[in-house]
Amino acid sequence: MSSNCRPIFIHGWATDSRVWQPLSEGFSGAVLCGLPGHGIQRRWHTTGLEPAVDRLVEALEGKEGPFVAVGWSLGAKVALKAVMDGRVRLRGLVLVGASPSFVKREGFPHGQSVPLVRRMLMDFKSSPEETLKRFYPLNFTERELSTDGAERFLSLYSSIPEGFELEDVSVALKTLMEVDLRAGLKELNLPVLIVHGTEDGVCPPQGAEYLKENIYGARVEWFEGCGHAPFVTEPERFKELLRRFMETL
Repeated sequence: MSSNCRPIFIHGWATDSRVWQPLSEGFSGAVLCGLPGHGIQRRWHTTGLEPAVDRLVEALEGKEGPFVAVGWSLGAKVALKAVMDGRVRLRGLVLVGASPSFVKREGFPHGQSVPLVRRMLMDFKSSPEETLKRFYPLNFTERELSTDGAERFLSLYSSIPEGFELEDVSVALKTLMEVDLRAGLKELNLPVLIVHGTEDGVCPPQGAEYLKENIYGARVEWFEGCGHAPFVTEPERFKELLRRFMETL
């Protein structure tokens, strides 16, 4: 069976489309969607996902689909919000290292603590380079840090990328702290594949389980021993999973 679907890849917080570049080259017609403030000529001017959803709509405009959105972390939230608001029509969703809420809330104990994220936000505003230098390795387990994928990732972000608007990156982090997408999950009506590392320390695995339990028909593919970015450290397995998923649509 072959698929005429095309993937659109959406990166996570404080990264850019280069994280998807090697993997996307294996898919004909793939589109890379950069987020506002993260190296593209669009601003994340207000807290909330709307500026990023606007960018996703723009990235799809005039392009022939059907499309499957592949969103990593913050990028997964952008894709979810765009579908929930009826802003895009997609054939399917792939949510990587995703959670409906980045922080713990009443009825959702599976995120980071709000004080910790507030502290990170303060640290970022006062010393963005040092804060990011501490953050980037947290995407990987100790074992993964020695893989080619993790080494390439950390090399890409050894300094703040050219074109990053630090104020916008800060607004995106505040958005992560404020956004809660739980209420819209049960209304989703499209195939959803959840991909998550069993050792994810950024978005705990229980968040992926929550997504599975609250999105009708969703399934989870676990990457044993992987952290927050399994597509970086196990790209061939991820590529095959994505290809097989699109062939079912």
